[in-house]
Amino acid sequence: MYNKSIPYNNLPKLPPKFDFDTIEILKKLNQANKAVASFDASLTTLVNPMLLVAPLTVREAVKSSQIENIFTTVSEVFESSLFPEDQTPAQKEALYYKDALIEAYSCIISKGGLSVNDIIRVQLILEPNKTGIRKIPGTVIGAVKAGKLETLYTPPEGYDTIMDLLSNFEKSFNLQTDSTDWNELDPLLQFSILHYQFESIHPFYDGNGRTGRILMIVFLVLSRAIRYPVLFLSGYILENKAEYYRILNQTTETGDYTALLMYFLDCIIAQSLESKKTVDQIWEHYNYIKTELQQQKIDSHSFEMLDYLFTKPLYTIGDMEKNTGKHRNTCSKYLNNLVKINLIQKRKYKKENIFFNPKFLQILS
Repeated sequence: MYNKSIPYNNLPKLPPKFDFDTIEILKKLNQANKAVASFDASLTTLVNPMLLVAPLTVREAVKSSQIENIFTTVSEVFESSLFPEDQTPAQKEALYYKDALIEAYSCIISKGGLSVNDIIRVQLILEPNKTGIRKIPGTVIGAVKAGKLETLYTPPEGYDTIMDLLSNFEKSFNLQTDSTDWNELDPLLQFSILHYQFESIHPFYDGNGRTGRILMIVFLVLSRAIRYPVLFLSGYILENKAEYYRILNQTTETGDYTALLMYFLDCIIAQSLESKKTVDQIWEHYNYIKTELQQQKIDSHSFEMLDYLFTKPLYTIGDMEKNTGKHRNTCSKYLNNLVKINLIQKRKYKKENIFFNPKFLQILS
């Protein structure tokens, strides 16, 4: 019998024994698949969908970090990326998340899946000072109520136990199991179950939640539910944080996945609509600036320079020079010309000029 105060070494392996073919689940699943398909189709109309990955990943990093009570803003993170020497711990955490997500996505593209070692490397990027699989017993997940720590869940412990569960997770994540039922299950149900399983294993000392959310995003790419890693879920989880943790615990206690699946399908629907709106706004602004540059006869033929403006909403001349390969004087002239025609603005930071795109920053915030 499950006891929340005892390490859950008997956590059932994947695939779960559960009837997913209920009318309630199938009806919501149909809605979620339509929402995802509509969002993914909208990306095919864009000239360069991958351009969206960098700025949207930072926004996701900020929201995912906020779930873990690590607070910063999109503007602060972008600014800190220009001046690493002044980064706060919260800004570093958000930038680690961005790098970890890109690493996981790169593995999916280059290797067609993620190994346990890949997952460990993703967590290493997230938490460079708290790395590796848990080996010391005593990890407890709890909450303070009435001044006392109440145990909500005790994850499995013991290195061999955790690695055995992760090996099972790896095969299920990469769709390499012998279970026809699992391999044929809809990806939107699979990704919900995989997230629950990973959080239940809780393999690391820290960074489990953020690692788990990164795995959700790249699994959607691996399973071909989406083509690009730009459907982010942390905004919904952040707004429904208490319900998220309640449902994770409820699933463990009851073995009933219904509430978990309904939560994440609702999450998919909401974030597909939100993400489509954001993408549409970004590309509308991109085309507006492109048109203005052409009308003003500013060097708009250089798509590399124009694209650079949409990798982030804040810039310095030195950073633009580094990332575009253009001469410093060319970058300076380009950015200052944009200031003159009110497409971007400029302010001082120490001895450096920061150029920024207020509209783009507003869209991302």
